[in-house]
Amino acid sequence: MALDATYAIDKDTMAGFELYDLNKDPQELQNVYDDPEYHDMREEVKEFLISLKDKYGDTDTQDDDLQKLYDKLK
Repeated sequence: MALDATYAIDKDTMAGFELYDLNKDPQELQNVYDDPEYHDMREEVKEFLISLKDKYGDTDTQDDDLQKLYDKLK
């Protein structure tokens, strides 16, 4: 379900990975992160994000959940 001005999330959600094929799913309804068809793209995006985090010194040390996710990427 896509969120719009009618809906809101009233509590924190768990940190997690998301990947959407905007050509096939412009409303970002289907998370394809774990879909084997998108493995190569997922790895390419992860490498790019890690390089940006390293370049800018972003460590996510203030958010334990994000730090755990980052540790899984490496």
